[in-house]
Amino acid sequence: MPRTPKKTKPVTDPVSATKGIDPETLARDLEDIENPPSDDTERSKVPFPANLPVLPIRDQVYFPHMMFPLLVGREKGVRALEDAAALDRRIVIVAQRDLHVEDPGPEDIYGVGIVVEIMQVLRVPDGTVRVMLEGLERCRIVKMTQTEPFYRANISAIRGKGRKDLATEALMRTVIAQFEHVVSVSKTIQPEALINVVNTEEPGRLADVITPYLRQMRVTAQQEILETADVGKRLNKLAIFLKKEADILELQKNIRSRVERRWARRSASSSCASS
Repeated sequence: MPRTPKKTKPVTDPVSATKGIDPETLARDLEDIENPPSDDTERSKVPFPANLPVLPIRDQVYFPHMMFPLLVGREKGVRALEDAAALDRRIVIVAQRDLHVEDPGPEDIYGVGIVVEIMQVLRVPDGTVRVMLEGLERCRIVKMTQTEPFYRANISAIRGKGRKDLATEALMRTVIAQFEHVVSVSKTIQPEALINVVNTEEPGRLADVITPYLRQMRVTAQQEILETADVGKRLNKLAIFLKKEADILELQKNIRSRVERRWARRSASSSCASS
């Protein structure tokens, strides 16, 4: 289960890892530093531009604002974690397009992931590594600068954009109500999940907090939400999925009820015939 992490002190050194960054990316991100985002956009916790190790993961999309465990067994992934842990403890995790690919190439992973901070590392005797990670923010892979012995890439920031106006407030309330309904009907989401959701006041963070709980959501749909910088569009996409999921859950509930009633009638008839 994802947990909302405690607030961490933002990094203020904007050019700590500029080596290998192309001039256009550097100029764009330096412009962002000189002209910081307004209160309506998500502020960066990571010094951009940056060059970081990249860790491809299977069958899961992770989001900012969550802490989560991860088991890493592939050699490239372990090497990437070791490199990141020895430096500033930051690494990019990004989903694979095909979970069956054992050794994914650059074309086998999505172009958008998140920067995470390594909070804890536990090495297991079988060679795998268990880590606790904290998602910091979205990023785009600009260019792969290394493929062996692990991936390393130039990355740029993806900052959420949007204004918390009345329309956004209404959309947030709609999404929260939809999620509450899904939790009440679903057997797979713990009610405790609502605590994180109802205490979330930022529109962009709300979508990021809810989406990881939706295990039925395909990786492609989760990735689409991750890649959506516009906060209003992000919430809209989530609202559409929640409406569909609620409809499916209600249909399943009705089907179970009909089956149980038929079974009860059949059992009652059998009992009468026996007597």
